[in-house]
Amino acid sequence: MFIVGTDIGGTTFSSVLYDTALNTIEYSPKELIANFITTEGLISGICDQILDLERKHDLSPDDIMGIGLACPGPLDARSGMILNTPNLTLLQDFPIVAEIEKILQSKVYLENDANLFALGEWVYNSDRKAKVLVSITLGTGVGFGIVLNGQMYTGAHGMAAEYGISPVGKEQWEDGIAIRGLNKLSVLKFNRICSPKELFDLASTGDLNALEIWSVYGARLGLVLSHVINMLDPDVITIGGGISHAFPFFSESMLVEISFHSPAYQFYKTTIIESTEKEKSAMLGAAKLVKNNW
Repeated sequence: MFIVGTDIGGTTFSSVLYDTALNTIEYSPKELIANFITTEGLISGICDQILDLERKHDLSPDDIMGIGLACPGPLDARSGMILNTPNLTLLQDFPIVAEIEKILQSKVYLENDANLFALGEWVYNSDRKAKVLVSITLGTGVGFGIVLNGQMYTGAHGMAAEYGISPVGKEQWEDGIAIRGLNKLSVLKFNRICSPKELFDLASTGDLNALEIWSVYGARLGLVLSHVINMLDPDVITIGGGISHAFPFFSESMLVEISFHSPAYQFYKTTIIESTEKEKSAMLGAAKLVKNNW
């Protein structure tokens, strides 16, 4: 038997074929969501990607234990519905589980991508024996996931940890620490929008404006994480998503802000690390979700 883990983000989607011990068999290429203009086309693209993995290894639906989907929230995992997610408009209010099961004839499991990223991070960081692990993904949106004693914490209605959309002043946290927050900072410094990759490259050359942007960004993120630490007192926080590649440039100001606002960090030095696996963790978490429900 085999398991498929699929990560559907705000800009790309990709899949992995695993064996039942969660060993990686093969990764698919990433595909851009921007290449699809209709919901039907996007679902077809996701299914074709999974089918390509199955065909390469001469697998039938009977060989697949299940398919785990990591998708942006908010969503209803119990009914298999993606709800009014702001970062994946083609799939808003869409019964993704039923549609993919109909096409692929395999059992499909759905969960918030940040929750599954956290579950995958817990597996990758199992040597740390964390009782409370929190993960945050930084990209098109901002996602949080919580793992307590090896189990995802999703709340009474499956909507826990949707902190990125919480208000701060007249905005939401996502407005400051998602990609659009970096866009606004780059306009102030460069009079144009710079991508996170461009800001990373500029900072790598010692550009003072880029370094200042990352310092401001880190302070914003540190304020958010101080709230998380004060509320949950985690052993480990892992940071993923595309923006996390710039961790060396924003970590110092982030830690200063956390230390200023969080007594738990001051006294116990919560471990805060950049994810080494990035989106691989979400796909591994999706596969583990299947295995846990088998």
